[in-house]
Amino acid sequence: MSLRARAEAPLCFDGQEEALSSAVVSIHDGLVAKRGFAPELSNERQEEITSRVLSVVVSAFCTVYGARPEQRFSDVFEQVSVFAVHLAKDHIFPDGNKRTTLVSALSILQLAGFTLDFEDANEPVCNGLYAWVLAAAASGKSNDELAAVLRNHKQEIAYA
Repeated sequence: MSLRARAEAPLCFDGQEEALSSAVVSIHDGLVAKRGFAPELSNERQEEITSRVLSVVVSAFCTVYGARPEQRFSDVFEQVSVFAVHLAKDHIFPDGNKRTTLVSALSILQLAGFTLDFEDANEPVCNGLYAWVLAAAASGKSNDELAAVLRNHKQEIAYA
């Protein structure tokens, strides 16, 4: 296996799924607070949100029925695309689902050693990342197509 293939290998967060889920919820909370939206949620609703995020994290990043992520996904880009589709489409949060999905996906790719090279257009219809997360949320593309977009725009992070 080449060094490049290992670098793009899916990530496994067995034993760290609750920490990753908490990070996703924190990303969401920070994003919606910036926009002045902070609904009061009952403890039961907060627990439901946390549980649903955990389910998405486990399905994408943990061993499921004995199958590790590297057995289920060809690379981290496919894995992140599956994660994004589930997180965005499940509409877990009252607001900010696509923003949370995008920031979480970019953060996970950064953990894997990648950034994405997209033009950051102000107009949403011209913004490649916005189009990607919109397609993930609306089933506009298959997981393979979404992963291909990420692969085509990847840039490896050069650590000193």
